[in-house]
Amino acid sequence: MGPVQGKFAYAATFTALVLSAGLMAGSPVFAAEMPTTPAQAAETQKQLVTEYKGPDTVAGLMSEISALSKDKALFVMFYAEWCGHCKNMTKIFEDARDKTQLSYSVLRVPVSIGKDPRTAVSVNQNLAKAFKVKGTPQTIVAYKGQATGGFGGVMPLEILVDAMNDMHRWIQAEA
Repeated sequence: MGPVQGKFAYAATFTALVLSAGLMAGSPVFAAEMPTTPAQAAETQKQLVTEYKGPDTVAGLMSEISALSKDKALFVMFYAEWCGHCKNMTKIFEDARDKTQLSYSVLRVPVSIGKDPRTAVSVNQNLAKAFKVKGTPQTIVAYKGQATGGFGGVMPLEILVDAMNDMHRWIQAEA
């Protein structure tokens, strides 16, 4: 188990899902939904946190993951709009940007929309089920379209930065 997998311990469910569905980088399902112009690709690269607005399908999300993690780490965070911990984790990702050499972005995938959990509307339930989201926030870490790990809940800034630096060293060693 590499340092990235150790820091972001995550069940092999995500990787097994990707492999069993045949959703690997370079497959036609990815090419169909990637940014089509250099301007679209550059805009996607500039943003640290983006919202998933694609279809409630594994193929749709995997296409986005493949495009966004092509040359940098991607943290895919399933969240609920009303969830305070989710808002905190988003802020922690933003705060980590200046504290690590890791090139990364965050893709937020909503599973509940609304300010009050009693009246919130569930969304992306096919994705939540496929990725076994049991609570929010739940984060998957991907690089080059492949899951490298993940975690549930809020990770303190110092621990996240330490894990990101480990991932940066791992990526550099792989190059």
